[in-house]
Amino acid sequence: MPNNKIMNKIFLSALLTGSLLFISCSQAGDPIAKKKAELQSLKDQQAAIASKIQKAEEELSKIDSSSVKKEKTKLVAFQAVIPTDFTHYIELQGKIDALNISFVTPRNGTGGQVKEIYVKKGDMVKKGQLLLKLDDALLQQQLTTAQQQLAYAKNLYERRKNLWAQQIGSEVELVTAKNQVDQAQLQVDLVNRQIELTRVYADINGVADVVNVRLGELFTGNNQIQLVNTT
Repeated sequence: MPNNKIMNKIFLSALLTGSLLFISCSQAGDPIAKKKAELQSLKDQQAAIASKIQKAEEELSKIDSSSVKKEKTKLVAFQAVIPTDFTHYIELQGKIDALNISFVTPRNGTGGQVKEIYVKKGDMVKKGQLLLKLDDALLQQQLTTAQQQLAYAKNLYERRKNLWAQQIGSEVELVTAKNQVDQAQLQVDLVNRQIELTRVYADINGVADVVNVRLGELFTGNNQIQLVNTT
């Protein structure tokens, strides 16, 4: 019996050794299996190294806060939403058969410096609508002087008339005073008309096709404002 046990052990050992040698020889003869084994070994090494790196970083972060990666702060800008005017222009090509085209000119014949503008390109305008106001500062000074002279002439005339009613003074003095009032009134009316001529009006109904003038510029009517009537 002991001999049989010994023989069995020897047989099993030989069988196991033979199996291992067979497997080893099989793997040595199979390049794919060899590469897979190498790859698995490298992966195992990589996993072990990654684990060690993570552990080292965790230990380092506990003793050195500067080693912790800080996330970049995202800057966010805020702007209040408020309603605003939105202007949208559309360019169209076409043909316009204009029945009436007006080149606006200054009414005083000479023009002047633009002080106010009441029209822009594309606006619909009506005949008689105010488009521009030219400089009238000098005329306003003349009007003030003329009005003062008129007030003085009226006062003198009233005094002459009261004296004449009392039979004091002469009729010639009364008539002269009345003429001075009339002349002063004519001067006031003349300056007012000149001031009115510094206003530029539309002379037709239509569209402001050209508005080529700005505040402070000299308006002479040289194709600076053009109105087109397509009705």
